[in-house]
Amino acid sequence: MLASGCQTHGERAIKLQEQSGKMNRSSDFGWFAICKTGTPGSHTGTWKGQLVPSNERAMRDALEHEKLNPGHHATVAHD
Repeated sequence: MLASGCQTHGERAIKLQEQSGKMNRSSDFGWFAICKTGTPGSHTGTWKGQLVPSNERAMRDALEHEKLNPGHHATVAHD
């Protein structure tokens, strides 16, 4: 009988777990643009942008929403 396998040393295994946890943290929360401005002919209720991993990207989404909808005041929120 022939058997082969791989064994990871304890310290290395702990380090790998820590790294995988850091990689998954960004999926637990994110940033999004949100606008509650209601003007005739625009969105009704609250407009919420796509959930993104960075504050800068959410700010760009908010600015883009304001360009498309003059007079709106979109902000950035954290989930």
